[in-house]
This record gives sequence, C-alpha cells and structure tokens, in this order.
Amino acid sequence: TGMRGCLLVLAGLLPAARADENTHKYVDGEDVIMWVNKVGPYHNPQETYVYYSLPFCSTKPVDELEHRWDGLGEVLEGNDLISSGLKLTFREPVAQHTKVCSMKLNEESTAQLQYAVRNHYWYQWYVDDLPVWGMVGEVSSSDGENPEADGEALVYTHKKFSVSFNGNRIIQVNLTSENPITLGEETQLDFTYSVDWVPTEHPFSR
Repeated sequence: TGMRGCLLVLAGLLPAARADENTHKYVDGEDVIMWVNKVGPYHNPQETYVYYSLPFCSTKPVDELEHRWDGLGEVLEGNDLISSGLKLTFREPVAQHTKVCSMKLNEESTAQLQYAVRNHYWYQWYVDDLPVWGMVGEVSSSDGENPEADGEALVYTHKKFSVSFNGNRIIQVNLTSENPITLGEETQLDFTYSVDWVPTEHPFSR
C-alpha cells in the first residue's frame, strides 16, 4: 500500500557525548546507541517537537530511557536526544521484523497520529552523530477531488536500517520506512525494525 520512505545520511553535526561517539571508532560487537530527537511538519522545518510528543510506544517508559545532554545550545536548537532503546551492535545484523513494541490506539492517539500523517510529519534520529530522517506515515491514494483529505492516514510500522561501514567506522545510515498500517481506534500497532551492515570503501570524513 502506498509509497516507501527512503532517506540517506552522510554527515552529522551534533557534538558527541559518549567515548565512541567522540572517536567514531568501534569494535565488532560493541553497542551503538540510536537516539531519537524531534518531530515536526515537513513543510515547516522550524516547527519541531520532542519525539515522544507523538504517541509512539517505546521499549520501556520514556522517563527510564537514557537522555543525552550536549549543553544549552542543543536545547535552543530544539534538540532533545533520548535513547530509542533499540539494540544496535557494530557489524551485527538484526533480523527482519524484530519487534520493538506494541500499542493499541485510542481516540486521542489515533487523532494525534492522523494529524501528524496528514501534515507530513517527519522525525529525526541520530546514529553515531549521523542524522537520520524518516516520515511518520503516508496518505493512501484516493479518486476523490481532494486526495489528501479523502485518502486514509497510514503510519509506518517497520524501520529498515542499512548501515555502511569502513573498517571500524560507521560511514552512512540509510532508513527505509515500510509496512504502513491504517490508523483507527482500537487498531493494534506492532512496531518492528531490522539492520543490515554493508561494507564500503567510502572514506570516513567526519
């Protein structure tokens, strides 16, 4: 149903807070933190909100997830990095459709997500200081006079990460959003992800 969202990342700007995010060097089997940051409407990039201002489920309560503090400048820029809780280990793939969390929609969460989808909300994550962008969902095609209003709002429930590496460094992160599900009260959403590691000869440039 509908399109796939595919966004490419080559360089990051945030100052790092962890040792390996400072050196950008990893050993096989080492944890790499995936941070969630913010969400907002695609057509107004200055309008952003904390990632969990939308009713996304998480691996554990949000107040128990690790927060990353990089100083007042990050706050002023609207950045609020929180650990996604997703398991990412250097050079270790994650099987397709590995479960992240599940949630059942109610009237309020349905309305919030429908609004975000119809207003083309994007979100931003960070992996090894590389920004990764994705769309919350899509509107299905419609034969009506106003396809954007008449089509169904669908939310993507699968994140497919492709991480390119050169030796002990992460070079690039590619995210494809898949498995759009129609939003509605009492709808059960099962969020999943997968990770592939792809060797590249592209040099490290950060």
